[in-house]
Order: sequence, then structure tokens, then C-alpha cells
Amino acid sequence: MTILQPIFNILTICGCRMPSSCRTSYKRMLYILYATFVLLLLYSFCISQFLNVIINVRTADELCNSFYMFIASLLSCCKIVALLMNHKAIKIFRRKLEEEPCKPTNTKEVTIQKSFDKNIG
Repeated sequence: MTILQPIFNILTICGCRMPSSCRTSYKRMLYILYATFVLLLLYSFCISQFLNVIINVRTADELCNSFYMFIASLLSCCKIVALLMNHKAIKIFRRKLEEEPCKPTNTKEVTIQKSFDKNIG
């Protein structure tokens, strides 16, 4: 059973989680390069938003809009850093969700789990 598989697929695409198919060092290195590229794009966007707040603002309305975009991009950078720092804890948490106390034990629980997985995915 896979818990939260669509969410982990999104994290893999965003460069925050290495897929299980990256077993060889060559694939691992390519994924690390991809993740680094994605993070550099995100941080360069954040820096450009900061420079937009400093340089291009002429009115209070422009300041409000530019600052809002800068805060949103800064928070996304912080969230990705938190994900990367806590990736081991997330792995442990996912394994615990697939073990005995949380694992579905009868057919009714399995159908409930499948319906929620379908709603998420």
C-alpha cells in the first residue's frame, strides 16, 4: 500500500524528494543536479522579486503588490528548505503510517483507505 503517493509524486517533480527508482549513482547524480537547478530557479525568482520591491516601486499600490509577491516567493523558499532539512523525519513518518497501528486491518478499512486515496489522487 502506498500512503500519500500523489503528494510524494509532486514533491519528486519539485526536486524535494528523490524517487525510489534512483538506485544507481548516475541516476542519483542526475536527480541531485535537477533538484539543484529547480532550487536555483526558485531562489533567483525570489531575489528578482526582492529587487523589484527595492527598485521598481513608485506608488503605495505597487509596493503592496510587489511586497506580497516577494513574501509569497520567500515563504515557498523557506518551505522547501524545511522539507529538505526534514526529509529523514518524513521518511520515518511515512513508514510508520504503513505499519501496524495505522495499517488497515479488515476489508472495510481497506475500502475506506482506497476511497481516500482516490480523493487525494
